[in-house]
Amino acid sequence: AESADTDDFVEIEAPDSLQDLDSSTESDVADWMDEADMETIESDAADLAELPDIIEPTDIDNSTESDVADWPDEADMESVEADVADVVDTLEDTAESADTDDFVEIEAPDSLLDIDSSTKPINIDNTMDVATDVLLPREYDDFEKSVLEERPDFYESGAFFEQGVNEFGYGNTCGPTSMASGLNALFNTNEFTENKMLKVAKENDLCLTDAPKTVDCGATTTSQLMELYDKVNEQLEGKIDTELYDFEDVLDVDTVADRVDEGSIVTVAVDSKALWGQRNRFVDALGVPWGRKVVTDHWITVKSVERNDIGNVTGFNIIDSGGGMDYVDVDKYREICYGTDNRRTADPTAIVVSKKETVSAFEKTDN
Repeated sequence: AESADTDDFVEIEAPDSLQDLDSSTESDVADWMDEADMETIESDAADLAELPDIIEPTDIDNSTESDVADWPDEADMESVEADVADVVDTLEDTAESADTDDFVEIEAPDSLLDIDSSTKPINIDNTMDVATDVLLPREYDDFEKSVLEERPDFYESGAFFEQGVNEFGYGNTCGPTSMASGLNALFNTNEFTENKMLKVAKENDLCLTDAPKTVDCGATTTSQLMELYDKVNEQLEGKIDTELYDFEDVLDVDTVADRVDEGSIVTVAVDSKALWGQRNRFVDALGVPWGRKVVTDHWITVKSVERNDIGNVTGFNIIDSGGGMDYVDVDKYREICYGTDNRRTADPTAIVVSKKETVSAFEKTDN
């Protein structure tokens, strides 16, 4: 082995076209080659069988010059090369003439095709630089990247509170948008977006999807929004608690303020026209008068409280995805949530959302 001329050795590689023949059977080969081809291969194999035995690999490791003297001389090597070349040529011809009907197409398992990114846990860890209170850069999905092409600071500036920025063309999305904005405020992140919440809502039939106009789709009832919170909480691996207070059990102004001061956010149903200072005809979509009641038609999120020097509530800082309002005084809050003395709200509703580890004073015992 030490004195052998390595130039006499020829490295033989299987043709690429043979890589797909792993699953071939004896019947397949019979279809590819006629009897003459088979006789040629058998003859070549017989010639190879007459070659001197190759020494064991363990002997090669400790080979000496005398061991190499027993190896084939140059004439033998030329014969081996010729025989191997004949076999390779035959196999190449066989592969080229193979009937493609004999090959089986392999498909990826269905389970790999059904993976949906919306079911993956949402990452809300390490998204804020605690020292500077600045959002850290995060990865954006394809839709978010398309938004950033037109509005580069959309997700970093807080402008993502605006509703109607989603891949489905839905515009009536105050519920999913307020939910996303509230969770961002709760966790000091910008990972939650209207589009992500809306994907979960659509997949679970938790929003309006069949309105005559696409732009009118996306609305959520109270029960749908509560269930949407539950679905998102599954992705958060149980990091939030949600509590519903509605109708006669709705939270009053002071209780809302106390819950927010404890670290919770509160999603509330409001009369949008009262919020935005618009004239309200007090009729439903068909023009039927509401009577002495007003029905809520918009979701907003309360994120912080304003108090005077003696601690009384003077107003709330809010997230309003529809009109862009960011503050309401306490009188305006009462009007948009509970109505007025002349026209009360028919369906006052508040959803309190807290981090799992937060324990409300209302849940503590005297022990």
